[in-house]
Amino acid sequence: MKKIILLIVLPSLLILQVMINDFFMKGPAKLENFTIIFLSVLIETFPFLLLGILASALFHYVLSERAVYRLIPKNPVKGMLGVSLMGMYVPICSCGTVPLARGLIRRGIPPRIALISLFAIPIINPLTALSTAFAFHFRWWFVFTRLGVGFLLALVVGNLLGRFFRGKDILTFQESSCQLVCEYHPHEEKGKRVFDLFHSMSEEFFTLGTFLILGAFLTAFLQAYLPKDVLMALGKGRISSIGIMSILGFSLSLCSTADAFIAASFQNLFTPYSLIVFMLVGPTISIKNVLVMMGVFKGKVIGWMIFLTFLFLFLLGIWIK
Repeated sequence: MKKIILLIVLPSLLILQVMINDFFMKGPAKLENFTIIFLSVLIETFPFLLLGILASALFHYVLSERAVYRLIPKNPVKGMLGVSLMGMYVPICSCGTVPLARGLIRRGIPPRIALISLFAIPIINPLTALSTAFAFHFRWWFVFTRLGVGFLLALVVGNLLGRFFRGKDILTFQESSCQLVCEYHPHEEKGKRVFDLFHSMSEEFFTLGTFLILGAFLTAFLQAYLPKDVLMALGKGRISSIGIMSILGFSLSLCSTADAFIAASFQNLFTPYSLIVFMLVGPTISIKNVLVMMGVFKGKVIGWMIFLTFLFLFLLGIWIK
């Protein structure tokens, strides 16, 4: 948690210094624009963040891990499709999919199916679709493209990783590092489980809310203080737009119910597909998720996961007009 705080505080202090210098040099106009963008993003996003946290926490409270494992078909093909659509009825947070994938592998589920769940569950779920629809004012292209590309990303990367590491142990010897971001203990006594439910929700809200504030802060800063012609030149290039939004998605580590509002604020500056890339990278291979994965998967697996994700999204972006 200290590493995460440092990653947030240090860049924020540098940006704040730039804003203060700019304020005294150019007056309060840009600061007012910054404030409007910052508050509008937070006001739109926080309700969906709370809804996602509540749904994820209730799922962990109501269903046991064993019940979730029974939902996955034994047939390999049906298993891949089943785990890809599991998010439709198992809406858990992106960091929660890491211990879930670990449990699937330990129970004998093929690693490729478990790895597919890492990408599919945070993206292909009703809360993600709902927040994306609201963020983009029900422009359904963004909703269906996000879900469709997310489905393809999960199948392609999961199967390739499963093939690369076939017959090899991809798990570390550590139990889990999910406590870095979220902690659930669904097997405690009922009274303690209720307490843990609210404790987990508060911890997750604090962590994800911190990333959300950072995301809104950087979004407002980029749009208020960087020259519009520079942003538009970078944002309208097919390759440059994908690269910039990939880096933002990886760095900001937003959850899938909140990132759509950040992406929507850039829709007049960046290409539509680059916004899709931003909304796929954040909930899957962001800094936050990589920190969680480091306690569960071996380094080579994580490295290949990141490389294949960026490669797939980049190649698809070149192919899509």
